[in-house]
Amino acid sequence: MALQGNLKIWKVRESGEFNETQVTYPDNYHDAELAGQTVTKQEPILEEYIDQEINNAYVIIRMAAMHLEDYDRIVTDALGNVIEVDVPRGETKNGHRLYFQYHVYSSIEARQDKFFQPDLELDIDELIFVDDLSLNNMNIIEYCYNYLKTKKGFADLIDI
Repeated sequence: MALQGNLKIWKVRESGEFNETQVTYPDNYHDAELAGQTVTKQEPILEEYIDQEINNAYVIIRMAAMHLEDYDRIVTDALGNVIEVDVPRGETKNGHRLYFQYHVYSSIEARQDKFFQPDLELDIDELIFVDDLSLNNMNIIEYCYNYLKTKKGFADLIDI
C-alpha cells in the first residue's frame, strides 16, 4: 500500500508581526520579581506557508508505533515535596498515542531504486490519541495512511 499524487508540504513560520497581551501574575507567584506585577508580552504571529510541492509524489508509511499514555499519581516537585494527584489508583490511564514516520519519493521509480534515500523522511508532527484499539477494523498501517490523507496538503493523494 502507498499513496500517490500531488503533495504540498506545509510549514509554519513567524510572520514578523506580534500580538501584545497583558499578563498579571498573582501575588503568590513563584518568581518574586513578577509576583503581583502586570507585564506586556509580545508573541509572534504565526503563518502557514507551502514549503514544497511535489507532483506525482509517492508516499509510504515507513514505521508505526502505539504508545500507552499514563501518568504518575504521586510526583515530587523541584523542592522535593511529594504531591499526590487527586485521582483514584488505577484510573490514570490516558489511552494510547500513535506515532508514525513516512517517506516521500519523487516517483514510484525513485522508491524502487533508492528505498533508503527518500526525498523527505518525516515524522508525524502531532499527537494522535487513539481510544479504540480496533482502529476501525484496520491494521495500524492502513490507519496511518487514512490519517495521513486527512492532513493539509495530502488531499490529492490516492491509495495505490
